[in-house]
Amino acid sequence: MTSPVFVVVSGPPGSGKSTLAPLLAAGLGLPLLAKDAIKEAVMGTFPVSDAEGSRRAGRAAMEVLFALAGASPPGAVLEANFHRTLALPSIRGLPGRTVEVFCRCSRETARGRYRARSGTRHPGHFDAERSDEEIWHPEATDPVAGDWPVVEVDTNGPAEVEQVLARLRAVMPGRHADTTDHPDSAAWHSGPMGTNHFEGRIAQNYDADSPEMFDPAVVGPTVDLLADLAGGGPALELGIGTGRIALPLSERGVEVHGIDLSPDMVARLRAKPGAEAIGVTVGDFASTRVDGSFALAYLVFNTIENLTTQEEQVECFCNVARHLEDGGCFVVEVEVPQIRRLPPGDTVRAFTVTPTRLGFDEFDVAEQRGVSHHYRVAGGRAETFSIPYRYVWPAELDLMARLAGLRLRERWGGWGREPFTSDSLKHVSVWEKPAPQTTLRSSSRDRPRGHES
Repeated sequence: MTSPVFVVVSGPPGSGKSTLAPLLAAGLGLPLLAKDAIKEAVMGTFPVSDAEGSRRAGRAAMEVLFALAGASPPGAVLEANFHRTLALPSIRGLPGRTVEVFCRCSRETARGRYRARSGTRHPGHFDAERSDEEIWHPEATDPVAGDWPVVEVDTNGPAEVEQVLARLRAVMPGRHADTTDHPDSAAWHSGPMGTNHFEGRIAQNYDADSPEMFDPAVVGPTVDLLADLAGGGPALELGIGTGRIALPLSERGVEVHGIDLSPDMVARLRAKPGAEAIGVTVGDFASTRVDGSFALAYLVFNTIENLTTQEEQVECFCNVARHLEDGGCFVVEVEVPQIRRLPPGDTVRAFTVTPTRLGFDEFDVAEQRGVSHHYRVAGGRAETFSIPYRYVWPAELDLMARLAGLRLRERWGGWGREPFTSDSLKHVSVWEKPAPQTTLRSSSRDRPRGHES
């Protein structure tokens, strides 16, 4: 049985919630529960005579909204002006999984919409008697943001509903349903979808747990090479995370857009200076589409391995090819699989051993998969987590690229264009999308070698 899913559409009055929510409900095949519609039904039976009576009716409507949501087996789309402190316990009490859609627009835009509609709504709202401080209460001007994904939507103008639906499907928790669940709607994601392992405390501690990767000596050459390959064109980062590479690349004048499955990682990015210049789409980078074409797409720090099946990795290459302009490049930084270093019969190899951190890779050679086990001591307590991955050989990546219509242009042993040799621990590979008239031909450079291991 499919777990209920509750899509909470939040934002201050005039932010576009009541326009967007019905479209999302229709696209997702879920019932719509709108607080103001419930409130107006209440006031139709029990008329109110002043603004305070209207507030009491609003509180009653909110109670009804959550009661109806809790009784809806598939879940629901809930639309209201949610105040964080009051709404948080009720949303957490819903019997299913939650995703929040926050409608964000300028205060001037919201105020203009609110005042324009004030004479057309039920008189029991007493719109004219509400102060700006009450209407745009600080607790409603940001997401409720409990322990669930948040998809922010720019509602200064008409929202791109299909894009919002795509972002929702990518983070929709516990709802990997086949479209036969809702035969009248093709909105639900069908087939395999990536699992988000970078949430909560993992996202919170991500930067601190990998300080060496933020060293200017590491970031600088990476950004130098990517900026050179972008050639002044826009770049797409797959698995943008907290912005380790995207932020300095953007500071170089490169227009950067990112895709990431983890709203928590994106939230960490958004809290950093310069993040306002970077567009981010929440979704699985193997399949999520964004607008426009790019001169460069890139995956760094072994992120291709987060796709744990060969099918997903191939689809990632195909997705990149769809986004690249002719002549554009796809860059991947990934380790050379370290199973060569395993003694015969062993399946576990340590990659980090310090007084406060331990890390072990556990290999399943037959399935070409691994699990990274992490143990960390902080604040007098021990924390553990494990992340699965699929390791992949350079020759296999070359074949994936060719299946997607890309060809190998360069392969180095690092960001400084060091030669790639049999002793290299990682590689930085560049595949190119040829112009339509160019014919792909095998060469000694891009033909898979006989024994990569």
